Amino acid sequence: IRYDFITANLFSELLIAALPIFREALRADGRMIVSGILREQAQGVARALDHSGFHLEEKRRRGKWVALLCGSALL
Repeated sequence: IRYDFITANLFSELLIAALPIFREALRADGRMIVSGILREQAQGVARALDHSGFHLEEKRRRGKWVALLCGSALL
């Protein structure tokens, strides 16, 4: 099964570990929102997203937390 949209609110370490699973589960034109990321860890998560075949479309911050909207880099 492939999904049009995935959301994940996980600590960055767990999120990074799950990226290959999310990549397989997301349709080529799908989008994903990841959150639960501490501000100081956002850059590392963004790099991991890039290496896993995603591209960052938007970043939102609220206090010490960050959420990222990304899509497939394979479009």
